[in-house]
Amino acid sequence: LWTPEEVCKSCHCAGWSCSKGLNLMAMQMRHDFIRMALNSTAGQTVSSEDAVIHLRLGDALKGEHDEHIGLLPNKAYSDLLLRAQEEFGTLRTIGIVTQPWDRKLARSFDSRPKTLEKSRSVALELHRHLEEVFPDAMVLIHNDVSDTPLKSYARLVKAEKAAIC
Repeated sequence: LWTPEEVCKSCHCAGWSCSKGLNLMAMQMRHDFIRMALNSTAGQTVSSEDAVIHLRLGDALKGEHDEHIGLLPNKAYSDLLLRAQEEFGTLRTIGIVTQPWDRKLARSFDSRPKTLEKSRSVALELHRHLEEVFPDAMVLIHNDVSDTPLKSYARLVKAEKAAIC
């Protein structure tokens, strides 16, 4: 991988103002994130999927947040994934990482039965929508007790074609 000095020498720019430098730095950051995620999940199996969505529901459903936090419509997710598919090829696997729906495993402020059921409903509807839009892709929800935050992070950084956070 490239060092910052090698990037600047290769494109003859002043600093990080060129797209080549930014692209190379993004590749370096992705490599570092994957290395950190894999090191933190050593001994655990973490599948690599073409696309991964981080579906953070508790904060968005709670309604006690500023205007910058909220849920995207299902079509927004599928539109982003369709664009990724156009740029990088067919999506064979799509993962959705989200918190468990089991009250004992949810964060304390997300453990109300109404919040958990709404989270479950939103995630399952997104799953159904993605299966409809991408009929040839395997769409998986990762929210088991074994899906720790580190494993979820690893899934996101290992996404081969797209990660939506």
